[in-house]
Amino acid sequence: MLIQRKPISWPLAPILGVGVMVLVTAGVGPIKENAKQDHDGFSLFFSTAGLGSNMGTLQPTFRVKGLAYSYTREQNSYYGERTLESQAVCSGSIRRTSIDSIISLAKSVGDTLVYRTNVSIMSGSTSGLTIDDENVHVRFSLHNDSDPIADKILAILNSNLPPDKVKLTICCSH
Repeated sequence: MLIQRKPISWPLAPILGVGVMVLVTAGVGPIKENAKQDHDGFSLFFSTAGLGSNMGTLQPTFRVKGLAYSYTREQNSYYGERTLESQAVCSGSIRRTSIDSIISLAKSVGDTLVYRTNVSIMSGSTSGLTIDDENVHVRFSLHNDSDPIADKILAILNSNLPPDKVKLTICCSH
């Protein structure tokens, strides 16, 4: 038995076309909104302070609020009072994907504080790294020691710096 199909009549074709267009447009809208997060609530603070013979030296300080960062060198350790002026290194914007990666790494820590110390070193430095966002708060306190996740976060920050700037490091990074 032969079945004949009837062609779609012209009055229905524009309606079907509009229906498909509305469906596609509705499906794309929310994706663009999710991809365009402003990260207004995101903040990050990293600083290093000299210990022993490094006491009182200018050390890196890096601040992020939302998408904006500032990188300075500051006297983060001293006897009595500060004797050196802070120096601006650079400022700019962090890529949204970098912030997403930092948040993901911070969530992987599984705790709110990571404390590491190497008691064999009398001089050197202490580094602090704090990440705050809506769903995560993590602080690294590293005394003459490093942490693999903190090292990855600094690598992400360094990828956002101009190539001619001194990169951020943690003492004794692996």
